Amino acid sequence: MRKAAALAAVIAAVIVISAVSGAAVSADAKKAPFTWRGKEVTEFPYSVKQYPKEMKVTADGKDILRGETFPGVTYSKGRITLNNAHIDDKLYIKLTGSGYAPEIVLIGDNYAEELTVNPSGFSKVSVSGSGTLEVKSIKFVPDTSYRTMLTIKENARVTVSEDRENVTKLREAINASCISVRENGFLECSFLSGEELCLTDNAEVKTVHCETSSIFLSGSSVMEVESDYEKYPKLEVDYVLNRGMYYIETITIEDDARLTQVSNTGAYGIFCYGNYNGEITVSDNGTLDVSGSSYYGVSLGDCAFGSFEMNGNSRVRITGFTTALLARRIDINGGTLEIDSNGNAIQVYPRSAVSPYSSFEPGFYVNGETVSVSADGEEKPLDYGWQILDTDPDNYHFCVIYNDKGDRELEDFSITVREKVEHGK
Repeated sequence: MRKAAALAAVIAAVIVISAVSGAAVSADAKKAPFTWRGKEVTEFPYSVKQYPKEMKVTADGKDILRGETFPGVTYSKGRITLNNAHIDDKLYIKLTGSGYAPEIVLIGDNYAEELTVNPSGFSKVSVSGSGTLEVKSIKFVPDTSYRTMLTIKENARVTVSEDRENVTKLREAINASCISVRENGFLECSFLSGEELCLTDNAEVKTVHCETSSIFLSGSSVMEVESDYEKYPKLEVDYVLNRGMYYIETITIEDDARLTQVSNTGAYGIFCYGNYNGEITVSDNGTLDVSGSSYYGVSLGDCAFGSFEMNGNSRVRITGFTTALLARRIDINGGTLEIDSNGNAIQVYPRSAVSPYSSFEPGFYVNGETVSVSADGEEKPLDYGWQILDTDPDNYHFCVIYNDKGDRELEDFSITVREKVEHGK
């Protein structure tokens, strides 16, 4: 009994001491808030984040990673969130050693004078979310040999804007070598260039001038290139800009995707030109629609391969232009080709002018079942033939597809072909 009474007394003393100590600590805390390295801490648990010195995320010069704040800009685990942010200067991202390729998440409407990404181990940046971002330029610096990639996805909308009324030269708005737009993403800028442009999953791209080597469209995506320059009253239209789409090597359109090109420049609408490449393929309900008043509509004639191919239920429509379609080889395996020109519908390089690098014989080939043919507005029988005339033995001129009488060039031409189905497929 004595031991139990003694133990109870000890416990009671400890409780009293704890209560008094707690009261003292509480009173002291009110007088002197808890601080860590000179900063008041008001939320617990509290953690201190340390980043490598070279790692940076800055907005208008504010260092987001090291305690400075900027309205609407936050960072967490490689994700920079912009929530109705307005950045008058630069959003700068360098995530060396972080373990995360940078991702910009958009909420609401955002603006930055310039988006600059320093790869330093990461050669790509993605933009996602459901908001918008307007910038004057997107730059990867320093300009290295890295294959840099910009990805726009998940309903994010990115616009690279400029003063159209006063601009005298179109500038490279985005210096990424590869651009991917997918999952309802949207990109608009005046000048697109680089090695690859890939649109998938209902993506959309709008531009004025394009110099991307390889273009791939699928999944109901849409690309619009409007090269009429009417919205740029002071623009100096030079040799390059006279080619609405220039230095193109390959264009692939499939799976309900569509490429629309409007060109009122002096020379070319789509000009495919590469070392040995130059291929346009339209398949699987894909659509290519080219219109304008330039001399050439679609030209692949200067390429060693220079091939134009249609498959499945594809559709190609070329209207306007002095010469609508020029290529070394044209294959209509399936689909509908419609041409309404101001001069001649189709030109084909002569057979003897084929490059030693080429792997095919030039010509115009219909490889499926011809459903209908018309020329210069007149319906033709299904066995209607065309003549390819080599007019110059020295090959200084093109072969030209003439009408069935062989006395003049065709201005308008259309053909619908049902693709052959191999037995058992």
